[in-house]
Amino acid sequence: MKVADAHAAIRAGALTAPEITREIDGISDRSHVSRELKKMAEDDDTRLARHEKDTGRGFVYSIPADDADHDLDTLPVLGDREYDWDSLVPTIDEVPNYISVLGEFEDIEAALDQRETNGPIPHFRLVGPPGTGKTTLVRRLAAERGWPVIEVQITAQMKEASLVGSPHLLGGESVWVDGPVVRALLCSQDRPVVVLWDEINRSPFRNKSPLQSVLDSRTSVTVKPRANEEIRGNTENLISFSTMNEGAQYKTFDVDPAEERRHGNTFPVPYLGLVDRAREVDLLADETPVANEVAETMVTIANDLRRKAADRGGTIQRGVPTSTLFRWARTYAAYDGTRPDPLLRAAQTALINPRYDWGDVLEPDPENDSLYADGSPARAVERLVEHHLSGDADTTVDQTQGVA
Repeated sequence: MKVADAHAAIRAGALTAPEITREIDGISDRSHVSRELKKMAEDDDTRLARHEKDTGRGFVYSIPADDADHDLDTLPVLGDREYDWDSLVPTIDEVPNYISVLGEFEDIEAALDQRETNGPIPHFRLVGPPGTGKTTLVRRLAAERGWPVIEVQITAQMKEASLVGSPHLLGGESVWVDGPVVRALLCSQDRPVVVLWDEINRSPFRNKSPLQSVLDSRTSVTVKPRANEEIRGNTENLISFSTMNEGAQYKTFDVDPAEERRHGNTFPVPYLGLVDRAREVDLLADETPVANEVAETMVTIANDLRRKAADRGGTIQRGVPTSTLFRWARTYAAYDGTRPDPLLRAAQTALINPRYDWGDVLEPDPENDSLYADGSPARAVERLVEHHLSGDADTTVDQTQGVA
């Protein structure tokens, strides 16, 4: 299916994946069309957008329109701004429990509970390597309090329209589609809402300019294309979280001091095992079928990888989240007693293959037992794991509790 096929179907009045499927000659597999539409909508270079239905169940598709082709202030707004905020509330069952490392979860809860009394603007910034649970913290807090979550993925290519809204051709009709900033402000008029600015440092300051008035005491935004329509929110109800991933593999931009101030209190979210090794070992042994000795080995290897990932000049640039340790432990338990070298084999399938790049496959070489280049990150991790499992690694650095 081509983008032109989707565009033709939408211009003919199709809204949903089933309707688009029916409009395209020679294609009847609705699941295939749904997957292709999702990929197109997630591609920044493709003119196709996906919007959640007002009911919160399913999606409709549109073609972003050229601003110059419309009188934008007179365009009808998709759904007449009758949003179902309850559909944006995550449930406890769908969000993993968050493991507080430095007391950050409890600190944030205390600040939120006292915001009516003390009057602080409820903005928080979470900083740390990828995979430490920053997004989980936000969604878990919202789930426990029954608050809607509006997530905004920050990218280097984003434009102002990505935040405030833009015109679209939807079902053959031109409509205005509110951006996440406008929806968040509207929701805050009625109830507390959590806004997650994911990876806030992945875009330069100029691309995020609408956030300045949203995140200060004005709590508002001006939608310039709609005759400078002003949308105001409730400062106390707009709960803002910005996340910043740290690591050599990330292209980031310096955060402007004025913006940095607006993101509020900053909380580091490090890897649990580097702060409290014994706690991560106990957690792994208690929550998975592995023995304490195996959990010790896994955490030791994970901490070694985490330290190496912090070295920006090294081959290994990704650390190991606690969630990956859980997957490794459960995979090992499945292999133990039934497969050779179960700990190493489980590391390959649950840790190395999903997280690290193997590089180019080599030509067969009888003197080399690997199919992959030694310089690849995955090969480097595999050798490190083998080194630990052989008993040759120096693990004394990881025998004490606290930051190594």
